[in-house]
Amino acid sequence: MIILSTKLLTLSVLLLPILLGNEMPLALATDKKGRWRRKNKELGKKEKPKEKENQEEKENREEKEKRDQKEKREEKEKAKEKEYQEEKENREEKEKRDQKEKQEEKEKRDQKEKQEEKEKREEKAAEDTMYTKNGASLSTLLGNYLCQKLRAKGGEPRLGQNEEKLDYGVEKNVWTMPEKNSNEFNIRAEKLFELIRDKNGITDEQLLLSLSALVPLKERGGNSGGAFFKTKDRKFIVKNLNPKHDEPAKMDDVLDKYAAYVIDGVINFEKGEQSTEQINSNSNSKSMMNTMFMCFKMKLYAKLKEEDGNERKKVIRLHQLQFVVLNNVFEGFNEDNLLKFDIKGTSSPGSAVQHNRKQCRGEKGWQKCTYREFDFFGISRGGIQVAGFFPEGIQLSAEACGQLANRVKRDVHYLTTNGLNDYSLLLGVQFMDAPTAAGSNEDDEPPVDTNIGTKNCEIRAICHNCKRHPAADTKYEQKANLCLHMAIVDIVTPFNEKTEEHFLNMLKTKMKNGAAEFGHYKSMSEFTPYHNEIVSPVPPKIYWKRFVDTLFGCMFSPEAALTTAVPDRGTERQCELGMRQRICKWFGERRDAIVALSENLSNINLSRRPSSHSQVPYQIPPNATNSSRYSVQIPVTSNPFQLPHTFTPYPLTVPQMTNLSLQPSQQFH
Repeated sequence: MIILSTKLLTLSVLLLPILLGNEMPLALATDKKGRWRRKNKELGKKEKPKEKENQEEKENREEKEKRDQKEKREEKEKAKEKEYQEEKENREEKEKRDQKEKQEEKEKRDQKEKQEEKEKREEKAAEDTMYTKNGASLSTLLGNYLCQKLRAKGGEPRLGQNEEKLDYGVEKNVWTMPEKNSNEFNIRAEKLFELIRDKNGITDEQLLLSLSALVPLKERGGNSGGAFFKTKDRKFIVKNLNPKHDEPAKMDDVLDKYAAYVIDGVINFEKGEQSTEQINSNSNSKSMMNTMFMCFKMKLYAKLKEEDGNERKKVIRLHQLQFVVLNNVFEGFNEDNLLKFDIKGTSSPGSAVQHNRKQCRGEKGWQKCTYREFDFFGISRGGIQVAGFFPEGIQLSAEACGQLANRVKRDVHYLTTNGLNDYSLLLGVQFMDAPTAAGSNEDDEPPVDTNIGTKNCEIRAICHNCKRHPAADTKYEQKANLCLHMAIVDIVTPFNEKTEEHFLNMLKTKMKNGAAEFGHYKSMSEFTPYHNEIVSPVPPKIYWKRFVDTLFGCMFSPEAALTTAVPDRGTERQCELGMRQRICKWFGERRDAIVALSENLSNINLSRRPSSHSQVPYQIPPNATNSSRYSVQIPVTSNPFQLPHTFTPYPLTVPQMTNLSLQPSQQFH
């Protein structure tokens, strides 16, 4: 039984591979029992299923993919590293190039600056030489002329001592060429100016002593190439007439009228095409204008601008200029002791010298600066903060204020009727007493001249809440005694088509945002009230009113006006000046306010009115604290320049100014 089972098992082992499709060598069946089994096992090991082979292939493939990915990553990293290295090298190379370029630019800039400094030094040296030569030429020629004149006259009476009457219209065009002349030196209207000198007590001997030594003050600049000289004794000023402003041509037109005004006290102006009218202005009232004592022309070295291709170069050439000899406003006083102001009546915040120091013309020290309107009043608007020297103005006695107003009124009448404008009040303020403890915190305070007497000081005044130094931390003094020196200067500048075109072009091209603000104007007569306030050269009829209003509505007032009650009646002019004070006080804070105020001020009619219409139904009670109405008496006059002898520009309080109205239907906001 056991044997049978063994054979069956053997047979099944042999047949099984055949049934499964595998061939097995028959030799294996005859091998010994143990041997075929071992061979069979080895054969089974060699015969691997396809699934296992597929698995291995898959594993191999995945392993290969991993290797490939790794290689790609390594290659990518190497490429990035290489790119980074190249970028780094390029960056370093670029930085080196940039540094080299910057160094080269710096060297070029330094070289250019050195060259410019050298050119400036050479230019300054050339200018100094020019001024020295010009001063020497002027002194020599004027001295020779005056010496010849004195020798020729000998004991002859002066022109003013005989009965000869000059025709001013003819004499103004007479030019005299002295002997031994050079530089085309010519004297204008010799006899006419001799009369003017006689009127003012100036002799030829005095002129000779003064004009024999001239000191150049400052370059006038521009295409005129003019110069400005002062005599060493500080008595006279020699300045040129600016061709760019058409001043020589205006001198040709107005010289005879000027002579009639300063000699005879007569204002001549054209009434028609061929007729003139004369107004006998009070000749006993001394003029405030700077007096002209001589006029001449000659060739001097001047700095001019010439075209050189596409560039304009500055060159020094001999150039013929016309000069006038004027009295020095500050004669006899140390200008270093004065606060100086140039007042035109403009309300331009940017003109304040304390805000824009460039207007000091590069000179150092407050003594060398000439300040403007908002330096006088102060301003706080749009980031501009300027502490005024005299925020409450300057107070004069009622008599002095009236006399000053009449003198200014008379001069302005002459200037306006002859078409002159852009004049200004040159004001020097001298503190007559030592600074108080509250205001003495500066080491370089203006020196005090305690030797000024009543005779030497023509106009005495006081100020309240004022300061004497431009430093921001200077303390204000409650009260100070002042001595004022002043004159109306620049009295030959005309207003015509040429000057109007020149000034309009400057506004459009030189002023910031000028093209946008002034580009649409073809004439200054089209200006808005706001632009009439901020632009210096405006038509004469607007200019005189703004000028006078600024002086006597903002700057100067009678001392009594600060202590006495405000009367309930006054002139329309006084009302207008009172409103003008509000413009002075508030213009720097609100631009829209000046437009509304100026429009309302321009609506006031100062011409002749019937007496039945001489009352305007509004008044301000003397002690008003709230808004009310202000009653005014309108003077019946045909002269728009006429002011009361001692008019009072009432200093209105803030509540009064805030609510003041011209008519019941018009309110200032």
